[in-house]
Amino acid sequence: QEDATRMSFPDDSFPVAMTSFALHEKPRTTAAAILSEMSRVVVPGGDIVVADFYFTEQTSRLAEALIGLIERGAGGEHYRNFRDFRRRGGLPELLEHIPLEVVSVESLGLGSVGVLMMRNNKNGSMDGAHD
Repeated sequence: QEDATRMSFPDDSFPVAMTSFALHEKPRTTAAAILSEMSRVVVPGGDIVVADFYFTEQTSRLAEALIGLIERGAGGEHYRNFRDFRRRGGLPELLEHIPLEVVSVESLGLGSVGVLMMRNNKNGSMDGAHD
């Protein structure tokens, strides 16, 4: 069992890493630390895939309402973190200070879920796994 904010793997251990619906429910500092740690363990030019809530102007109001109810049902800290995630700007805000280049965003769930394929650009790398 690993702590996603402090993994025991050496730097540049994997060509790809993925997280699914784990960021919106964490405190912002924890979510940012998870993304930073993913960048650390993925080779320069490798891929990082994140699936989580991704609200845009195109997000269905019905989807927003249903997700809000579900997240409220999760209660307590989970719901507080979800609300903070939304208020701060969600995934785009989390990604601002991490060297990841968004390659593609697949919108699912009536526009409420994003699957982001990103390139790990640490050390200024724009190549590597995709040569």
